[in-house]
Amino acid sequence: MKKSTAVTKPRPEFLEWQRQGFELLKHKFRYYIEDRQIISDMEFDLLEKKWIALGKRIGKTREAPFWIGFDWDHPFAQRAAVEVRRDG
Repeated sequence: MKKSTAVTKPRPEFLEWQRQGFELLKHKFRYYIEDRQIISDMEFDLLEKKWIALGKRIGKTREAPFWIGFDWDHPFAQRAAVEVRRDG
């Protein structure tokens, strides 16, 4: 029996959760590494709460909010740094 090689397309909610998480990571880079935040701490906290709530709705729970500081070990840290430096 031949196995299916069909690729499952990610759900839009999951893609939005990923996009929001990446935007939060870029804000962390600006804040902690470049010392030039572009949104207030309150705006960041609201975005982070929205991201956590969406994650819970789609089964990607995160009990604790994002780490404090910028985590260079994050899988998308280098990409975030490149995009922020390129796009401002």
